[in-house]
Amino acid sequence: AGLTKGVIAISLAEHGLTLEPETVYEWSVSLATDDAKDISAMSRGLIAFRAPSSKISKQIEKAKPGDLIEVHAENGYWYDAVNAVSQMIAQNPDVAAYK
Repeated sequence: AGLTKGVIAISLAEHGLTLEPETVYEWSVSLATDDAKDISAMSRGLIAFRAPSSKISKQIEKAKPGDLIEVHAENGYWYDAVNAVSQMIAQNPDVAAYK
C-alpha cells in the first residue's frame, strides 16, 4: 500500500483491538516486497500491558510533551515513549531533537 520509510505506527483502536491488563500477547511483523511471493523478513516478540500506577498516571497528566517521553521511558512504557516521539515528529518534522 505504498508505505514510506521510517517508523510505521499501527493503531490497535483503528482495528477494533484493545489490550487486557496483565495479559501477555505475542506480536509479529512481516515484510514482503511487491514482487516477492514469500515473506522477506519477519520479527516476533511478546508484550504485556500493565496499567500505570496512580503515581505514574499523575506524572503523565502533568508532563509537557517533551517530558512525556522521559516519563514513559523511565517507567518502562517503551511503546508509549516511542509513540510520544512519533507524535512530536509528526507535529514538527523539521525538529531533529525532542528538547
